[in-house]
Amino acid sequence: MTEASKMPDLEVWFKQWVYDLLGIPGLVAVSLVLAAWYAYRNWNKVSKWPGVAHVVTYFNRWPIPRADPDRFCVIVAQLENDAKGEHHRLIVEALKEFKGVKTFPLNWAIPVEDRDPEVAEKRGHDTARGYLKESGASVVIWGTVLHMGSDSILKLYWTVSYEAEREPQRHDSPRVETQFQLPELFWSELSDILRLLVESSAAEFETAQGHYVADRLHPFISRVRALLNASEGRPEWDDGARGRTRVVLANGLALFGEQSGKTEPLIEAVAAYRQALEELTRERVPLDWAMTQNNLGAALRSLGERESGTSRLEEAVAAFREALKERTRERVPLAWGKTQTNLGGTLSRLGERESGTESLQQAVAAYKSALEVFESAQAGYYIEMTKANLARAENLLQERQK
Repeated sequence: MTEASKMPDLEVWFKQWVYDLLGIPGLVAVSLVLAAWYAYRNWNKVSKWPGVAHVVTYFNRWPIPRADPDRFCVIVAQLENDAKGEHHRLIVEALKEFKGVKTFPLNWAIPVEDRDPEVAEKRGHDTARGYLKESGASVVIWGTVLHMGSDSILKLYWTVSYEAEREPQRHDSPRVETQFQLPELFWSELSDILRLLVESSAAEFETAQGHYVADRLHPFISRVRALLNASEGRPEWDDGARGRTRVVLANGLALFGEQSGKTEPLIEAVAAYRQALEELTRERVPLDWAMTQNNLGAALRSLGERESGTSRLEEAVAAFREALKERTRERVPLAWGKTQTNLGGTLSRLGERESGTESLQQAVAAYKSALEVFESAQAGYYIEMTKANLARAENLLQERQK
């Protein structure tokens, strides 16, 4: 009898012996120990078994990071078909050079490939939104690497906290030359997304006007300020992009200063508006320039109301009048009316501090002009507000003329 023919009898005898000695629990325990020993000795083979790789990846996942409240945060998931993780690693390292964002890598991929691509994309975005909610981050970048011979192309998805799914974009494979470089299209898309994040957050604060939001404004201001500092000199951030982002920063600072009672944010807002006016020039973007002049006037008026002199109020009047050069009644009647109302309110406050009646007369004229537009547009809220302000200005003027 050969040794091979004896082995099954020995195995059967061993199992029967364990069963007789320890029962079924013992037999199960010994089987698990033997299976574990086999897996340990043959891990390279076992790790490739169906289902095993998925389980191993799940338990080796890094924890979902928590976002930095003072910077916009981008999560970069591992890319499918990126065998050695080189593209993922290079994207993460390149993003780290952009100091305006905080980058978090994930060591696992969001699945892209499926028999139904639309189902895969929806599932992927749903998964990414879960990561955004858990982490507080702003963007998740995920996708796959498409191999074409010796070349490769990145098919990247961007899941953003403020909107629905974005269409996937294909980017040339990152290059290693004198230093690692991502294609310009990648940086352009990231910049667009960050600017939209800024604008969408700002829109939420504008909607919440009349409510206290100063506690939420502080981290938002820090994120936008960091983004502006980091975008200095980057080609995808031209004067127009920086100017519009700077206006958002100034708006946040002005609202924070008004609600917190602090003067420093208002002073910084005024400086930011004036810098934005150098980027959003009247010749290139006249209506943006006029909007910035209007907002500058509002910040100057808030400062002037906290000071005893009249210089800030006079600067505010000048800013509103500059805005009206492009915010004309014919072009944008409601915006023109709102600036006239702002001008009237500032002239009225200036008239309270002066001995004459000229500023008060001009305030009354500004309010009446604005009221005509609001009544024509049937803008009920602005009609009532302007009528009340007009009545106060007229009463003060009448008392001064006695």
